[in-house]
Amino acid sequence: MEAENEHQRALFNDIAKDYDERSVALSWGGLRSWHRAACAWLKIAPGDHVLDVGCGTGVVLRRCAARVEGRGTFVGLDRSAAMLDIARRCDRSTGGAGIHWIEADGQNLPFADSTFDWVTAQFSLRNMAEWEHALREMVRVLKPAGHLVILDLVRPRAGFGRAALFYINLVTRLPGLGPYQEIPRSVTRFATGPQLLTAIDAALPVCAVKEWVGGLVMLVVARKGLCA
Repeated sequence: MEAENEHQRALFNDIAKDYDERSVALSWGGLRSWHRAACAWLKIAPGDHVLDVGCGTGVVLRRCAARVEGRGTFVGLDRSAAMLDIARRCDRSTGGAGIHWIEADGQNLPFADSTFDWVTAQFSLRNMAEWEHALREMVRVLKPAGHLVILDLVRPRAGFGRAALFYINLVTRLPGLGPYQEIPRSVTRFATGPQLLTAIDAALPVCAVKEWVGGLVMLVVARKGLCA
């Protein structure tokens, strides 16, 4: 497991400089709309505590913080130092929203129990070797009545989802895209949609589920307590 974790850290350090641009291109622009859909479920109020696990370059968290003009506690956590360097530079260039950027492992969150009102992991959970443990960690740091928002690629079962994954596999074999072969590899290692739902529902009531691209992309919203 440790070797896999180190591989992931090195990989994301390597691709950090062009990660956002190429991820959007590989998804044919879908990435932006999927992030918007997930962020719509993050109904953050001024003063809330928000954690983004596997925040990458901080695109999602900056959008969330801007919606409440930075009035809250916003923490972006990633194990890639290069990704966080970009996040910090972007934060400074836009005037900053008081976001705390922390280099740490999402599988062992360095926070006390019941710290955050909102925890999200967007396209990061499948890259964690012990993703089920990571889920439990996210639940642990949620406050009572806190929300968990997971957005990720899952192992598709339907024909269209499988065809889309096959397309990604072909495209990432093009010259210069070698590191992005990790996308189809990580999906193949990860859970199916029903398996992800079962893992989340074992810890928290699931409030909403949405799928795109034949079940390849899945959004799951859960709440610590009854769904509103």
